[in-house]
Amino acid sequence: DFQYKISEVIRNSVRPVLDKLQQARGIQSALLVTHDSQVTHATKPIDQIGVQANLMALIGASTDVMTAGDIDDTPTQIWIDAHKNTRIIIWRMAPERATLVVKVNKGRNHTKVEAAIEEALTMLRKVCMLMISLHQSVR
Repeated sequence: DFQYKISEVIRNSVRPVLDKLQQARGIQSALLVTHDSQVTHATKPIDQIGVQANLMALIGASTDVMTAGDIDDTPTQIWIDAHKNTRIIIWRMAPERATLVVKVNKGRNHTKVEAAIEEALTMLRKVCMLMISLHQSVR
C-alpha cells in the first residue's frame, strides 16, 4: 500500500510545477497529459474529453506533416496561433510519454516565456520518469 501512496505523491508533484509555470508573465494556463491521455493537472478548469480528442488529432496531424516526404523527423513542439493574442504550445516529452500544453499571450517576451516553459519541462521530465520507474517496479 505504501507503493500506491508514494505513487500518488509523485503524481501530485506535477501540480506545483504547473502552478509555478502559470505564474510566469505571459502564461495563461498549462496542463500535462500522460501517455494514456489522462490530464494529470490543469491550472484552469478544462473539458477533459475535448482536450483528449483535439490533442491526439493535433499530434497525429503534425507527425504526418513532419514525416512527409524524405524527412525522417518527429515533432517535439507544435505552436498554434489560436487567436490574434493567444498561442497554444504543445511539447511532446517522448521518453517520458507525456505532453505539456501551454496557453500563452503572444505579445509577451518570447524568450522569458520559453525559459519558464523549459524550466517546467526539466522538472516535469524528472517527475514523469519517477512515475514510469515506479509503475515498472510495481508490475
